[in-house]
Amino acid sequence: MKHSLQKPKNVIMFVLGFAFLAVALLVVARASTTDIAFEAESGALLGAATQLSDSTASAGKGLLFGQAASEPFECPAYQPLAPRGSGIARNVSNQSQLEAAMTAAVPGDVINLASGNYTTIRYRDNDSPSKKNGTPENPIVIQAASGATPIVSGGDVHGSGRAADISGVKHVYIRGLTARGGQFGIGAYRVDGVHIEYNNVSSTGDSGIHYRDKSYNGTIYCNTVTETGRSSGEHGEGIYIGTGSESPGYVDDTSNVLVKGNHIYDVTNEAVEIKQRTHSITVEDNHIHDLTPWYGGAITAGVGPLDWPNANYLIQRNRIYNVSKGRDYGTAISIAHGDSIIRNNIIWNIDTPNSWEWRHPIQVHADGSTYGFGNPSWVKIEIYNNTVWGCRWECINATHQGGAEPNVITRNNLLSNLDGGVVNASRDKLAASGDFVGPITGTADAGSGPGSGFRLKSSSSAVDSATAAPGFTDDVNGAVRPQGSGWDYGAYEQ
Repeated sequence: MKHSLQKPKNVIMFVLGFAFLAVALLVVARASTTDIAFEAESGALLGAATQLSDSTASAGKGLLFGQAASEPFECPAYQPLAPRGSGIARNVSNQSQLEAAMTAAVPGDVINLASGNYTTIRYRDNDSPSKKNGTPENPIVIQAASGATPIVSGGDVHGSGRAADISGVKHVYIRGLTARGGQFGIGAYRVDGVHIEYNNVSSTGDSGIHYRDKSYNGTIYCNTVTETGRSSGEHGEGIYIGTGSESPGYVDDTSNVLVKGNHIYDVTNEAVEIKQRTHSITVEDNHIHDLTPWYGGAITAGVGPLDWPNANYLIQRNRIYNVSKGRDYGTAISIAHGDSIIRNNIIWNIDTPNSWEWRHPIQVHADGSTYGFGNPSWVKIEIYNNTVWGCRWECINATHQGGAEPNVITRNNLLSNLDGGVVNASRDKLAASGDFVGPITGTADAGSGPGSGFRLKSSSSAVDSATAAPGFTDDVNGAVRPQGSGWDYGAYEQ
């Protein structure tokens, strides 16, 4: 009897131990999918010190134990953050209360703005008195109260105002605001650990959101940016990273910035411009459409002749469509500094002009003193598993007219035109309309968002016929590759 009771007990202990181990592995796996920490109560980004590289950039969702994600990234619903540490909630409903709350704020505090109109937000180290820093664990948060729509005005679009000016401070969040007017919408200058989330930025004279002037470790997350360039179309970028200063005594090395989940449309220059001398910038999961770049791409990265070290740019899982030139030329992605990676993007209906060499939806610039690669040690551009449809000319190409020559590596791209000196016909594939579930015009929405019409039919020869590319195992929706006997061509894994 003693031994007959002992056996079930051992079995029970084994099962419990195994269950505990499985839960532990699940937690570890979940933690390893991303370097961006999410607050459990609200699902909002918290303390996102981004260590961005090919191996550590955020990996999307649905990546546990080979689980296939079926939907594109969606921003969690906005919820206000709670105070942290010994911080308190400071609730305000007018400009004078807001000014007093910002002056009094200490680490861990949240300032909740009620619905109403506010003239501006200035949170700067050179104010009198100067504003305080938060800490990584206890940031200072300026945000919309629950259910509120605070409208912050930057003033005349022909002036020099900003709806929000965050300068010289550390660990501050700007969340849930409606920013209108002014020369710029929301600007972060000389900052560290500033996070700009869930804001609606529109009707600016020049660009929408700035993160620049030696600023580090930030996120620009789940914002909507539209109707920029109302004073100067040439300066109407949606999101602007760095400055590209050519002054010998000043290097704007803005770095470790994540641009994720933003909706950018109806802007008059690039949706996202990443200037020279910046590094470690990731642009992912953004929805970009219906824009007219003055020149450059919907996403432009490191275009210019300056000499600086490894760019470490990662551009992935973006949906880019309906782009036409505003003045000179317009592309989907333009890049001119390595080492950088462009992968898992869906690009369609890019109306590139025929009078410019820079007329390709994915354009690698190497044009000497104008747009060239300025450092011959950092010239590698890896272009993997993109779907590019409706190309008037070559879908991917590089121009080289002097300076360092880029080392462009392509693989598994699914293209409507397989011409181009850098495309590898043995590793990339020519697409036909019959490869896709459709629709593949307009928003190409098959029911799960723009671009979902570019999913592959199971009968497509692009399924299971590609080879593994280095450094990643996900598709545009975060589904694990491969799902069958081999990788698929293009951004979707069928």
